[in-house]
Amino acid sequence: MSRTHLLIPFLLVPFFSFSQNVGQQEKKAAASLAENDFQQALYHLKIIDQKKPGDPEVLTQLGICYYELDMIEQAANCLLSIKTEGPKIPADYYLYVGKIFHARLAFEEAIQQYKLFLKNSRKNESRRAAVKDAIRRCANGMMVRRQMPVGQVLLLDSTINSPGNEWRPLPSPNRPGTVYFSSERSRNSFAPSSFDIYRTERNETHWKTPLPLGLTINTNKEEWPLGFDRQGEVLYFFRGNSVYSGDILVDTFTEDLSRMNVVHAEFISPLKAWEGDCDPFYYDGQTILFASRREGGFGGLDIYVTKLTPTGWTNPTNLGPDINSAYDDRWPFLDADGRSLYFSTNDVRRSIGGSDILKSVFLEQAQKWTPPENLGIPFNSAADEECFFLSNSGNYAFFTSSRKTGFGKRDIYMALFPATNGGPSQPAVPFVFYKNTKEENRQNENAEAPSSEFVIAPMAYGNDQEPLSNEILTGLKKIKMLLAKYPQLKIILTGYASQDEQGIISVAAILQEAVGFLKKERIDLRQIRWQAIARKYAPRTEGQKVVDIFLANPEILSEYVKVEQTPGTTFQAGFFKKTMSGLVYQVQVPTGENVRVEEILRFYPEGILSQRVVGEPVYFSPGFHLSWSAALEAEKAVRQIGFYGTRVVPLLNGWELDKNSAAHHLHEYPELRYFMEKE
Repeated sequence: MSRTHLLIPFLLVPFFSFSQNVGQQEKKAAASLAENDFQQALYHLKIIDQKKPGDPEVLTQLGICYYELDMIEQAANCLLSIKTEGPKIPADYYLYVGKIFHARLAFEEAIQQYKLFLKNSRKNESRRAAVKDAIRRCANGMMVRRQMPVGQVLLLDSTINSPGNEWRPLPSPNRPGTVYFSSERSRNSFAPSSFDIYRTERNETHWKTPLPLGLTINTNKEEWPLGFDRQGEVLYFFRGNSVYSGDILVDTFTEDLSRMNVVHAEFISPLKAWEGDCDPFYYDGQTILFASRREGGFGGLDIYVTKLTPTGWTNPTNLGPDINSAYDDRWPFLDADGRSLYFSTNDVRRSIGGSDILKSVFLEQAQKWTPPENLGIPFNSAADEECFFLSNSGNYAFFTSSRKTGFGKRDIYMALFPATNGGPSQPAVPFVFYKNTKEENRQNENAEAPSSEFVIAPMAYGNDQEPLSNEILTGLKKIKMLLAKYPQLKIILTGYASQDEQGIISVAAILQEAVGFLKKERIDLRQIRWQAIARKYAPRTEGQKVVDIFLANPEILSEYVKVEQTPGTTFQAGFFKKTMSGLVYQVQVPTGENVRVEEILRFYPEGILSQRVVGEPVYFSPGFHLSWSAALEAEKAVRQIGFYGTRVVPLLNGWELDKNSAAHHLHEYPELRYFMEKE
């Protein structure tokens, strides 16, 4: 045997050792991936990557592990380093690149990758249906992205959020700055972690370290806070072996350990927590909304309501198909107005990711809910958003999200809203289905349904020395009563310039006095818009000075409320009435130091003065336009005269739309897309 032949076996030993080592690591990685143990799989895949650098399959599996471990930037580095024009790319590559783009809210790029996954995956691939749903959610996201943000969202710091799950954040109703929540952070290194209830407070600069409520509430089972009584002196909480099996218990915050009951009383209601009823929201001590899979629903979890009457709790009522879908609709929250409902759903027709937070308003007159509107970005993301709770002031809210950019699996976020001008401080009478059965109507005796007609009529106004006549003051007090019961109502105060006065300038001054009166009455002025209309639009020609009230959303009123307008007798008056019940456009010029009303009236003597939000400029408009193109031509003419700073705005039923509200009416008025796309 030659020396060359003798050397061959020794040269092959390192190769066989290398192959055996890589093969063992690949088997271990595959086993860990099959068990969704991504941390262990990552360990093995890093070893393989050192031996097989640049391998598309290895890099794809590394990217999957990083993504599932919420290390999204590392996942992107692995996956986007793969050269797609090289060897055959695994179908999972396209799926997870799509997920990364989706998490970044890059919806167009995500759709492209999801479609490549469908093209390259097997026809019997079990995830194809979920990917098709993800494409629909991205399409929703492209639409929702056009909405203007309604608030600011902040991720609470690591004092509150841990590497595990935090959820069900519950602001205290009587201790401002105090929040209760549930966390699975371990308090004992020798015991497995479970959800326990914690409390934290915020001082002027930061959140304090959360403290557990104590051993009489927190046990080795799962506990999380559910709600408070109206005074905030009773805590309702859940205790059970799982999310869908347990009991709803009552704690009275007793601090004397010698008197503290170790066995908490069970909350007696129609809810069956041990059978899967979940997510209860306690509105006012007499109304509970909750989610359930009980028979008779629309599929998945549905939202139900039950009310306390002198004879006990009513049978739970399903909120119907306007709210509930074939998917999971859960985590209800009812605002203090008793009409505005927030909830989470994973319905692919409404969501941009997993479960999104939506809002709907109950319309008493129509006895139905408005189509739920997605709260938009940054409230919702490609992850799950749940457990939305608004503070009593309405200035901030808390919710839970599983975003990849957080500290752990689920994290608590805080939403900040612009300050409000008043609003209900105590819960109003909540919505009631008046068209239920006679038996249900008899049980809902606390509904306080109107028993007589409530009429708001046109108001005659006075002169410059006494702008608010007794008739106007009476009407404004009725408006206050109406907004107390219907806080979502949008009211347009409309004054007409008469023949015997200077014009719309005097009318505008009277309307501003009226708004000032409402401000002193602590009315939410965001629900009020005023406009002074030229005399050619006046409903009468006899010179009567009158203020009409128009409603942008009259459908939310009950059948007992009537709002009358002055009957028109001219063609121009009829045209104006039509503009208050559909979509029209205005060219608006801000008035002030640079543009005096008297100056622009020389060019447009039959113009209109209006103000949408108190504090903004008063705008002058030459008139109304029935199309977007006509409004653009009019804007061009106004600028040629020398008036700049103009804007073209749509008015729907007399109410000025912004891009956020316009997005909700695109299906009804497709032409609004031109307004939304304009810089």
